[in-house]
Amino acid sequence: MTSNIRHVTFHRSSLLFLGLVLLSLVGACSGAEEITRTSPTEERFRQAMAEFEDEDYEEARKLFEAIVLQDPASEVADDAQYYLAESYFLDGEYHLAAYAYNRVGSFPNSPFYKLARFKTGESYFFSSGTYDRDQKETRAAIDHFRAFALAYAGDSLATLAQGRVGELRSKLARRDFEVAEQYGRLDDPTAALVYYSKVLEEFADTDYFGRAVGGKIVSLCELERATEARSFADSIVLARPDDPGVGPARTFQTTGCR
Repeated sequence: MTSNIRHVTFHRSSLLFLGLVLLSLVGACSGAEEITRTSPTEERFRQAMAEFEDEDYEEARKLFEAIVLQDPASEVADDAQYYLAESYFLDGEYHLAAYAYNRVGSFPNSPFYKLARFKTGESYFFSSGTYDRDQKETRAAIDHFRAFALAYAGDSLATLAQGRVGELRSKLARRDFEVAEQYGRLDDPTAALVYYSKVLEEFADTDYFGRAVGGKIVSLCELERATEARSFADSIVLARPDDPGVGPARTFQTTGCR
């Protein structure tokens, strides 16, 4: 009888021990998941930066996005938003980068605020197509760079922004100039005149100014409007006497329509 009692007691103790072991294993597994899920935001940011520095931008983005969405009030949320944008930029995803950089604006006290504003323009700059394509991104980049240069006048990045504006405006000028040239080749001087005049009115600060001067004079001559061509040449030389771009107008003053 005693032996049977001991056997039952031992059996129950074994089952209890086994149950405790299994319970502890389950708890350990769920605990590991909980640690991963509730690990400090700063630690997750360090993990994200490690992925970023290893150029695994896709994995870094997942971690940066999680920080911004789950803990937007943390001290590293603005850093995460900025490097999220950087990961898109370095991957060549310029439209997504522009949006992400712009979101840094929701952290006005961030040390990345100024740089993010500049790189919003950079994102549009690099997504801008060639002169013969749609120029929506070109105009967006110009707007962002102009706003940046105005807000941070005197800053080295403002100087770079102004240079970008010049490049982009030259692209827009070329677009209209090439249209004018195309009409000229199609023997349509009236249409060509419209686009040469547009370049002169809107993009007089670009390298296409002088070429548009010559194109407008030729178009006027082809339309047998020599008097108007003379008036235009005289006025442009008077207005910009030191500009090498008025060379075609000076030549016309000597030769007239040929």
